[in-house]
Amino acid sequence: MAGRLVNRSLLALALATAVLSVQGLKPDLGLPLSPPAAHADHCAVRPATGATLSTGSHGDQVWILQIALRNAGYSFVPLDGIFGSPERNAVIGFQQSRGLPVTGVADAATWQTLEIEQRIDGSQARHAAGQPSYGQTSATFNAAGFNALFPGQPYFGLQAMSTRSGGAPSPPYIPPTLSKAIGWIESAWRQVHGSTAPSISTDCGYGIAQITYPGVPLPGADGTMVSWGMKDRAPEPIYSGVQVPITTSFTHNIAFGGKTLIAKWNATPWVVDGSNIQNPSYMESWYYAVWAYNGFASSNNPANKDSLRGEYSCNPADGFNHDRSKFPYQELVFGCVKHPPKAEGVALWPPLDVSLPPSNSFVNCPQPQSCPNIPVPQPVHTDPTSGTFPAPVTIDNRAAEQTQPFTLSGWAVDYTAQRGTGVDAVHVYVAPADATGNIIGAPVLAAADYGSPRGDVATAFGNPGFANSGYALAVRAFAPGYYQFVVYARSSVTKTPSGQDIWSSTNTLVYLRNAPHMALDSPAVDGEIGQPFSLSGWALDRAAGGGTGVDAVHVYAYPSDASGNPTGGQHFSAAAYGSPRPDVAAAFGSSQFTNSGYTLPLNGLGAGYYRVVVFARNVLSGQWQHASRVISVPPRAMAIDAPGTGSAVGQPFVVSGWAIDRAAAQSAGVDAVHVYAYPASGGPAIFLGAAQHGSPRPDIAALFGQRFERSGYVLTASGIPAGGYVLVVYARSTVTGAWQHQDHQVLVH
Repeated sequence: MAGRLVNRSLLALALATAVLSVQGLKPDLGLPLSPPAAHADHCAVRPATGATLSTGSHGDQVWILQIALRNAGYSFVPLDGIFGSPERNAVIGFQQSRGLPVTGVADAATWQTLEIEQRIDGSQARHAAGQPSYGQTSATFNAAGFNALFPGQPYFGLQAMSTRSGGAPSPPYIPPTLSKAIGWIESAWRQVHGSTAPSISTDCGYGIAQITYPGVPLPGADGTMVSWGMKDRAPEPIYSGVQVPITTSFTHNIAFGGKTLIAKWNATPWVVDGSNIQNPSYMESWYYAVWAYNGFASSNNPANKDSLRGEYSCNPADGFNHDRSKFPYQELVFGCVKHPPKAEGVALWPPLDVSLPPSNSFVNCPQPQSCPNIPVPQPVHTDPTSGTFPAPVTIDNRAAEQTQPFTLSGWAVDYTAQRGTGVDAVHVYVAPADATGNIIGAPVLAAADYGSPRGDVATAFGNPGFANSGYALAVRAFAPGYYQFVVYARSSVTKTPSGQDIWSSTNTLVYLRNAPHMALDSPAVDGEIGQPFSLSGWALDRAAGGGTGVDAVHVYAYPSDASGNPTGGQHFSAAAYGSPRPDVAAAFGSSQFTNSGYTLPLNGLGAGYYRVVVFARNVLSGQWQHASRVISVPPRAMAIDAPGTGSAVGQPFVVSGWAIDRAAAQSAGVDAVHVYAYPASGGPAIFLGAAQHGSPRPDIAALFGQRFERSGYVLTASGIPAGGYVLVVYARSTVTGAWQHQDHQVLVH
């Protein structure tokens, strides 16, 4: 509590429990406490009444009720701020005697009758307050740290800071996360108790920052400086201009909490860096100021605490120490900075590390005012929190290029929302554009999915209501090119004065690329192939809005060298496209790609190397993607085993040998063998006959593969005139239909 020692009673513990139960949080219990010295009606600004009270209620509203009941004749009611059996019995008696519904609960009718009869208001007005959301509180702390709430305002603007001995003051700055942690330790961010009654502690600490005795003199009506506190009513204009706003407005309360903290900074010993500068950007530099915010007293001297206390945490669910009595106030705050509280499962700020000075730094200063300047603990840490809001609609990834399909994602909120995100719809317009972002075509509208988890956003803003503020839209089916993406978020909270919807927006320029994918499955690798063979694979475009995104597959075979460099013209064929490929559909997670297969039987390629290129045409762009292999078609092979070349034979004689086409995928690749005898002296060839082909040749199978085993041929020749001949054997390929041949010179008797 600002500018005082914390001596809280068991009542305050109960009050903390009640406050946190309203927020749905496990209470973060406090320091050892002693009985209260005062109640809210004895403080400077009297709170509004009317909160519904029943057994178990605690706090200043109960104090007011107890006094009113005692004044009404129920003297047995104690003054302890706790609604128990005495209060319930007194309320029942009062309700019965006044003809009110008997409930035992201090409801609106009971309060109204008490107000009239007991003149609770007296001659001094009562003041109500409003409770901000977590998000509003967090944002206000952010702005306060940069003096953005009331800059230059004499009562609530932040004052300059001493940072260098003998030097000019520096502009004010408070790390926002530090202020948030102080606010949580002080009040769990409560400005209000109940529905409208200001939150006031038993020692007159008001609101979120628990302003009590801030130690900040202010100019009075005649310009003289007035020392004041929240225990007693100050003279005007301080009462109306400062004390009442501190009571009723969370913004003014937080602002004055910052003003109080800087006053402590300027009045306490220093935490200096190597240049003898106290830098407010370092979390560690605020050690003495935070100590003094609660009371610059020996009770907060870390040298007087258990050396094995560990780290304090504001998250009761973690494994750190949660016993506030074990820690000096400043370690409660810095522990909270590092281990933030959670609301609805969301951390109220991103955790920040803080280095603490060793406790023995303060052994020789039994009175804190005698503590020495200390070097800033290392390593130092800064707060990255900004003092301004980002745009309420954000695009996560603003990459200049995206390959379809991709997910456009981000978050959208309305900062004025008291509950939830404040947004109920996100629409995305996608419009063709030029490279500079000028729209050149009609836009396409799509509704994004809204409400996905964004715990990072909730934590960044300290607002659990923003936990489901994410949106996402799958982007696909656009032709390649530039597009403007404009994201609109509709507020569910605010409207124009005429009642129209309010849409916030942001935009980004993106060059969209398609995501073609294809594969050449067979042949799977470069190398030798046998003919005929089936060329097969698959092709698709993931950017397609429906179907495979491919409408044609063409295959070219380019004669080439062994490296695949083309050396001649090409052979072209259109492949059959659309065959089932459930494996591809499974791999890409969509049944739309099931019929993405292509096949083409190939045959008739002559011996040599080829670069086989498969082209697939993209439906969206009209462009062709491709995949290729370098294949080799082996040469044909044959031999005449008998008669040997240059031999002399008598009739009849046997012509035998073997013939294959190595390009054949199955069998020997030969379906006919013809034998001719060409007279050496000239004249027409003599057809000796068609040899029988297919006899076993295990020797040839061993050389070229098992499919060539039945590659032998044989023919018995006779009936030709004696003389010299060129014996020619022709073998026809089943692959190409072409004839290869082999010849021997023989002498026939």
